[in-house]
Amino acid sequence: MAQKSSLTKELNITVIPNVIDLSVFYQRDKMTIRREYSISQDVSVILMGAVRLDDPIKGFGYLKDALSKVSTKNVMLLLFGAIKDKSILNDLSVPYLCLGQISDSVKIAELYSAADVTVVPSYYETFGQTIIEAMACACPVVSFNNSGQTDIIDHKINGYLAQYRNVVDFAEGIDWTLNNRNNKDISLSCVKKVHDNYSEEIVANKYISLYHKLLDA
Repeated sequence: MAQKSSLTKELNITVIPNVIDLSVFYQRDKMTIRREYSISQDVSVILMGAVRLDDPIKGFGYLKDALSKVSTKNVMLLLFGAIKDKSILNDLSVPYLCLGQISDSVKIAELYSAADVTVVPSYYETFGQTIIEAMACACPVVSFNNSGQTDIIDHKINGYLAQYRNVVDFAEGIDWTLNNRNNKDISLSCVKKVHDNYSEEIVANKYISLYHKLLDA
């Protein structure tokens, strides 16, 4: 958008992402984590997390509608985050476990490792920290194809980008991911995308490169 602006289109624009702590966000053993949280080993786990799950921008309503259209059997919804309006949980078409607000990053990383897919049905994401955290833990993500998530998710390589606000396509994305949950190439692609673009070393080197360009200008 900055490159399209009449004010900045002549400038050299550099985009540097936020960094992720890979000493915290990495893949744990799924079965071990599920036993710790008393989650069945046989169920397919769909995870959603946010600071506030009932914030309208987070799009929980889209997820709720999409879950009613998911064809995969034996699924459960795993949630973490604050909820002021508990009515959003009414009439969910799948069993769910809501763990409330979690501030411990290690526990959040464990939940990503326990899940088969992370869903981010937000109206928009400026960056998508949740997406990167999940992918670092080898958990593919389903989201809409409208904002910051398009820089992170490579469609049907390390996740699924559904058409914006298209509930049917979002459900298809969940099914596609769950049907491929044993595909190690997808999990490896998730981790590789994060390590290649959002590690401390990669991001630091991008800043250093930018500083050198500015000093040499």
